[in-house]
Amino acid sequence: MADACAGESNRENARKDSNSIFPLSTERKCEEIDTEHVALLLHAGGCKMRKRKVQVSDNSQPVREMLRWTDEMDNRVLNAMVEEARAGNRIDGSWTPQAYTKIVQTLRDSGLTDVTKNHVKNRQKTMKDRWREIHDLFNGLSGFAWSPVTKRFEAEDEVWDELIKAKPSAAKWRASQVRHYDLLEELYGSNHATEHMGCTPRQTHRTMDKENVTIDSKETLSSSKEKRGRDGKQKKRQKTSQPQSPEPVASEDIAHILDHSRYFSKQKQMTSYADDFLLRDLVHPKIMDFDYFVTSGLQFQELLSVQGLDAFVSLEDTYYPNLIKVFYANLTILDNGDLCSEVCKVKIRVKPRDWLAIANLKYEGQKFQLSKLPDNIGFHRGQALDAMVRPDLQGRNCKNTGSLTIEDRLLHYAFVHILMPRGSNYALVLMEDIFILWAIKQRIQINWPYLICQHMKKCKVNGMPLPYGLLITKIMEFHRIHLGAENESLPGWSNRFNQKSLKKLKVIQVDGVWQHSDQNMSMPMEHGEEDGDSESAEKPQGSQPQAPQVTPDSDMLNQFFSSIQGLQDGLNRLTDIVREEFQRVDKRFDDFDKRFEDLHNLYQQGPSQ
Repeated sequence: MADACAGESNRENARKDSNSIFPLSTERKCEEIDTEHVALLLHAGGCKMRKRKVQVSDNSQPVREMLRWTDEMDNRVLNAMVEEARAGNRIDGSWTPQAYTKIVQTLRDSGLTDVTKNHVKNRQKTMKDRWREIHDLFNGLSGFAWSPVTKRFEAEDEVWDELIKAKPSAAKWRASQVRHYDLLEELYGSNHATEHMGCTPRQTHRTMDKENVTIDSKETLSSSKEKRGRDGKQKKRQKTSQPQSPEPVASEDIAHILDHSRYFSKQKQMTSYADDFLLRDLVHPKIMDFDYFVTSGLQFQELLSVQGLDAFVSLEDTYYPNLIKVFYANLTILDNGDLCSEVCKVKIRVKPRDWLAIANLKYEGQKFQLSKLPDNIGFHRGQALDAMVRPDLQGRNCKNTGSLTIEDRLLHYAFVHILMPRGSNYALVLMEDIFILWAIKQRIQINWPYLICQHMKKCKVNGMPLPYGLLITKIMEFHRIHLGAENESLPGWSNRFNQKSLKKLKVIQVDGVWQHSDQNMSMPMEHGEEDGDSESAEKPQGSQPQAPQVTPDSDMLNQFFSSIQGLQDGLNRLTDIVREEFQRVDKRFDDFDKRFEDLHNLYQQGPSQ
């Protein structure tokens, strides 16, 4: 009798505990009751159960499966899941066993010592169900945006009223917070759209089971005689009549993914995007470890500080490849210096005063046109280049970065990878490179926002790879464009400009002095693609200098590239001249049209009395 009372008391406590956390479905509550609770329930009901069936092994303790989750705990478990997903431990929407182990260990290290794998799995199901309800309601609706500040979906009152009128169940989300929606969107947003079209074997099996149950339930409506009269052919026809894939559900989500019209407000914008930018390459961003170089004993970073570029070269964030291309497709630079574009139907206008808030850059200094260098500033190309070349290579007409001094080489690296990024030819020292490096070393204050806008325009017009992905993210965040539903890219170790970069550039420190590891070679190594640097790093340090006959070939190659660059500059200038001539002709035709219109009006009026 005492055992029965104890079992009844334990059952009541288990019922109270189960109702104290976030509401779960009846099916999930049953899943969370452990073996000991089942035994107590059966014992209280009068069932005869042997004691050994509810005993726990000596090397384990009974684990209480019910856990009260707080907002802070949800935040920790979601961040742990995001880290594992980014590490590739989530395959086809399912977590690997190693992922669960790492998530639980992370939570325990943060102080949640009672958390188990079952806790994590059950909480994930609860949060995913809730997210799916919200996502299916708001996804694709115009006028709504989740605010990371208020944690709510915000819209105009009229928009909310229309939605509630169409879907009364949405009224509860007008004032309710949706916490951690950005993390949930990152976890489940990408595979939710294709969960029916590209499901895992387990999901496929469950879908087939549901379809079979539905068909069987309809069969019960028919008489047993008709059911017995079915032959093999009818059963085969029944099997083939089952829907192969829930197309109406998946087609909406896939259409949302493939329909780029959500990015544009006009059809011609989408046409330009599809023709010129959809397949355009991006320049992968570089992030400078500025703090490391400050303590390294090098000095080139001090010149960047004088220009006010400390924060810009260290800019770190995620970037969104699709939105970068949309940004460039709609990019316009106005005569007053304003940068204009449109992304996701949101107008973008960056005024000169906005650059300080966006990228910590001041819109002040010299506005250089690199296609037409100024003549009155004291710049001499030959003298500037000679001042950058290593002393042991003076007089060789060297135009690759391996010929530069260490400080100039690293300054050039920051210029071609971060300040004015380009997609290739990193090892070449072009005319514009020499000029900007000379201006930086002369401590001439450069208007970097103006130069960045000119470079953006140049890359857009000339079909070059598109740079400044991290900066464009900051611009979109400044204009409060919702980025949570878009595919993002995270900078990795190869996107860093740090100590490892110096090793790949064959720059080493010997007795506290920085020097080139190939200092005794007749021609230095170039720092082209980093993979090439890695291969060159495998050469033994005691390798002999190259034969002298290699030098003329290298000089000839440098002259060849220089000639190509000269032709490119000439073509650019010719293009500008032709464009100006066409504009002048258009203006003259406009004048002719006006004159003909005046003559026509005079003719209509007739001879004066």
